[in-house]
Amino acid sequence: MNENIEKYIEGLSPELQEKARACKTKEELNAFIADNDLEIPEDALEMVSGGCNTVKEAKPILKCNFCDSVLSELPKNQDLLDKIAGKLGAAGQAKADLMYCSTCDRVIFPGEWHN
Repeated sequence: MNENIEKYIEGLSPELQEKARACKTKEELNAFIADNDLEIPEDALEMVSGGCNTVKEAKPILKCNFCDSVLSELPKNQDLLDKIAGKLGAAGQAKADLMYCSTCDRVIFPGEWHN
């Protein structure tokens, strides 16, 4: 965690501080912020490990059409990937086109998310 974001994290409860510091990427931290209804300025998020240096390079935050939670990349869970392999082929989708909603615990196809 960089010092820009530390000043915002220090105001959280000890439990939330621990969870925020466990985030390794900007996407994980954005999901954590959204899931906990927190507000941390974009400029404080820019230098998070794995994040980007400028807002221009930032990817849009995608949200689930079913529950409005912030989406993440597919987990590296082989059981999950095996379960969706048939669905991928039938839909003509590549794994890279998919996102994951941890709130719904479902694989999200293009068209099932919004910015």
